[in-house]
This record gives sequence, C-alpha cells and structure tokens, in this order.
Amino acid sequence: AVRSRREQTALCFGRRSPYQRHSGTAIISLSPSVRKKVTVPDSVVALLNTILDLEYTIVVYYPRLSRMVSDREVRDMVNKLGVASVRHADVVARAITRFKGKPVWALEPFALDDGLSAIFQRQLEKEETARRLHLHIAALMQDDRSRTEFESISREEESHIAIVKDILKRLSEKERSVKPPAPQFF
Repeated sequence: AVRSRREQTALCFGRRSPYQRHSGTAIISLSPSVRKKVTVPDSVVALLNTILDLEYTIVVYYPRLSRMVSDREVRDMVNKLGVASVRHADVVARAITRFKGKPVWALEPFALDDGLSAIFQRQLEKEETARRLHLHIAALMQDDRSRTEFESISREEESHIAIVKDILKRLSEKERSVKPPAPQFF
C-alpha cells in the first residue's frame, strides 16, 4: 500500500497530531536544482541529529585506531570507515542546516581499556543503527534526489557493517593465534 508522507512520518515517530508544532519552512532538497518548500517537523531534525551523533562520535579516533592495528589490511579498513563517516556526517549536517535546524556535534569519550574488539563491537551496533535511520530519513524525503542520497548512504552502511564484521573476525583470529606467555620461574 502506498502511504502518504504523513503516514510514513507517523510510522517512524509514533502518532502525530496535524496540529503539532513544526520547526519551520525549509528547502527539503539537498540539490540546488530542486527547490521545494515544505514544513519539516522537529522530529525529522532530531532524527537527523541522532544520525549525526552516530556518524561523528568516533570519527576523530579513527586515526588512533588505525595506528593501534598491526595488520595492514585491517588498518586500511579502519581508515576507509573513518573517511566514509566524515562524508556521511557532512551530508547529514548539511541536511539539518537546510531544514533550519542546528547540527549537534558531539564526541564520545574514548576508552582504550576496552580493547579493539569491544570498540569495534560498539561500532558495529552504531553502523546497524545508522543504516536503519538513514532508511527512515529516505522515506521521509519529498524529492527523489534527497531520497536517493539517503538510500545510497544506507547501502554504504551495509558495506560498513560487513567491513566491521571482517575487522572483528580478523581481530578474533589474531587473539586466538597469540599464545599466552610461558610461566616464568625463578
């Protein structure tokens, strides 16, 4: 069944009253060639900021993570994730600004004590959540170009999920191959 934008919004954000306050009129297209003015609910901007938080919180730590990995292929995968996260954060921040919202940038504390596997396990969860949220935003976009852009990012998140799973697999294999040190006697 074909759903209206209002019905799609209701599915994503719960029931909405037609009298609910909106953040204002904005140009919904990310493309300068398509100019549609629409009313953007505060909840869409809030959802975009949630995505921005997922994409950006660890981005400054990717270079450090890359240096912590001894395997060159894994290091390249980590760098690829970092570059993609910066690009995704830029797309989302630009959309928030076009919707007359304010991008909320945040960095999460970095806990090296957890180890690389735990860090990438958390990152896997973030990638999965980001993929799902990008699809929600794509369904809410009223122009094809913006919808396509968020759908494309969602597909990229699927490849990131596969990369993070591969990183976790390689880290696990490395941990299993490392033998504990022999006990030292006096």
